[in-house]
Amino acid sequence: MKEWYVVNDVLWTIANKGKIEGYLCIGCIEKRIGRKLDYLDFQPMMINVIDGKNKSFRLVSRLSPQSSEFVRRAERMRDTIIYFNTHFVY
Repeated sequence: MKEWYVVNDVLWTIANKGKIEGYLCIGCIEKRIGRKLDYLDFQPMMINVIDGKNKSFRLVSRLSPQSSEFVRRAERMRDTIIYFNTHFVY
C-alpha cells in the first residue's frame, strides 16, 4: 500500500524542515509535527482523493472526516499550539 499525499504548504515546511521537495510517510510527518494528521491538513488535490487504489489504511483514515469540522479544527489548533509551546523557545 502507498502513502502518496500532499499536505498544506505551511505544515509541509514545518515537517520537512524548510525543504520544498521530499517525501515523508504518514508516521514520520506525524512524529515531526507532534500530532496525527486529519483531513483538513491535506491539499484539495486529486492525489488526496480516496479512490480505493493502493492507499494505505493509515492514509485513508487521515483523509476521512471523523467528526464535525469545527471540533476537528479546534483539536488540531490546540494540539499544534501545545506542541510548539513545548518544543520551541521564544
